[in-house]
Amino acid sequence: MVKKTRGRRQKKFSRKIVISCFIALFAAIIVLISYLQMANFKHTGVGGSRVDAADYFEIYDFYAVGNFSSTKQYVVIKYVGFYLKAKGGDAHNIYVDMEGRDILNSQPFEISTLPKGNSTFVEMPLSWGYRSKLTNGVYPVKVKVICDEAYGWITVNLNETQIYEGSIPLFP
Repeated sequence: MVKKTRGRRQKKFSRKIVISCFIALFAAIIVLISYLQMANFKHTGVGGSRVDAADYFEIYDFYAVGNFSSTKQYVVIKYVGFYLKAKGGDAHNIYVDMEGRDILNSQPFEISTLPKGNSTFVEMPLSWGYRSKLTNGVYPVKVKVICDEAYGWITVNLNETQIYEGSIPLFP
């Protein structure tokens, strides 16, 4: 009687291990497929490969709110505002993002459509802060722009007059 019980336990245990392995394999396949789709989305657009965002968009009237270091060698930016203009053509499903944004509690700035030649105002709080080092008299800031037609980073060089210290200005 003891042998039958042990045999049943071993069969149940073996069955549980096989089912667990199938579930883990299924989950790994789903993760792999989603990763490959994201990698493909990153480099290809609706009609094939995407162009560089710096060639497709223009950023102007950029301002930032932040705090300078005591020597003004660094600035920690907490808020940005700027105009984004589509210069390479109509842009669809646009996401604008920067390092320093609280990825857990906020979303990237989204624009559904931006016709060629039109602009829209983008403002973004950076609760974690974006640190920029003074380089050749300017503070470089990188903005990530993703859309169906373009992908990449656009570098904007800020001087001290474009960075407000302390509170957020009401109008750019």
